[in-house]
Amino acid sequence: MRRKNRPIPFRRIPLWAAWMATALCLPAASASEYERIEAAPGVLLQSVDGLASSRDASDPEAHAPVTRASRIVGGTKTRITRWPWQTAIAFRPSVASGNGFQRQFCGGTLLTPTLVVTAAYCFYRDGGFTSPDQYSVITGRTNLSSSAGQEIDFDTYFVPVDALGNPLFNPNEFAFDFVIVRLSVPSVSPTIQIAGPDERATWAAG
Repeated sequence: MRRKNRPIPFRRIPLWAAWMATALCLPAASASEYERIEAAPGVLLQSVDGLASSRDASDPEAHAPVTRASRIVGGTKTRITRWPWQTAIAFRPSVASGNGFQRQFCGGTLLTPTLVVTAAYCFYRDGGFTSPDQYSVITGRTNLSSSAGQEIDFDTYFVPVDALGNPLFNPNEFAFDFVIVRLSVPSVSPTIQIAGPDERATWAAG
């Protein structure tokens, strides 16, 4: 059941816009006082490092399995220069072998030079969130098997929690299925542009 103070997308856009504006004011990987950020009413963003349920990177079961499909249905070839804010979420080279294509398991969107939004389910295993120490973000790369662009380690990532610090992500319903990743260093790739109030067109990459 949805809490009455919790905004939902497409109906209470101003609240979510204010929430994102708060989240995007995070400085790059520095002050501990920003480990918990007030978001929409009743919702906070909590660093996964502070969650009691987070899985340690040394736990072999904390490593997410990489499942691949043989092809993209209905897609067309494109280049990263057309969608420069798109990123790949991957295991760090020190954690998994292979090139970026072989280590990538999720996608993301570059919101600011140091913040990426991606799906929460990418990091949720066996009732808890996995450690950020094993992940990196690839930016500016069309072919993930190449060495173009940048590969930047996670500093941490933030998950939505309630006032008691309990994660709001529900793996059964995929409620609150997002996290905000903070990068260890800024990306030089262009960030996504937030749609204005008069914009109606959508972008569909690929």
